[in-house]
Amino acid sequence: MDAKCERVHFSVHNMITKLVGDKHKRWPDLLGTVALAYNATVHYTTGYLPHELFYSFAPSCPLDAMVITLVLKPTGNADEYALHALDRLQEAASFIHELMGKQMQQMKHYYNTSVEDQQFEEGEQVLVYDPKKRRGRFAKWQVLCPVLVERCLNDTNYVL
Repeated sequence: MDAKCERVHFSVHNMITKLVGDKHKRWPDLLGTVALAYNATVHYTTGYLPHELFYSFAPSCPLDAMVITLVLKPTGNADEYALHALDRLQEAASFIHELMGKQMQQMKHYYNTSVEDQQFEEGEQVLVYDPKKRRGRFAKWQVLCPVLVERCLNDTNYVL
């Protein structure tokens, strides 16, 4: 999840960098403009506006009144609007859920390419990582003693 936050920070930082120019002290004044620009831009990976995913409708700004924009047919009443918004949000949520699953599988694949499986034989001595904190002992300074593998239960579990 941190990678997604870092990606947002990267984008916001680049937008502020382009707008601030030589007047670095005015960066807080630009946050509203940058937030609107970020939230009103269709994201490549999702195909949705962040504002639309959060509020179920696209944001509007004064420029929309000056420029001819595509406007969806207005709904007749609140119930119709709520049903339409619910349908759009469910469609977006299922799309995002599927996309996140694909991205997690891709990240898992890239991570696992550098991981090597370890297999231990019965009678082999191994070092065991014990993350328990003990009063008066620093984990960095603990000496790891070898332990004997008695039996292999499966690919990841052993009796020591």
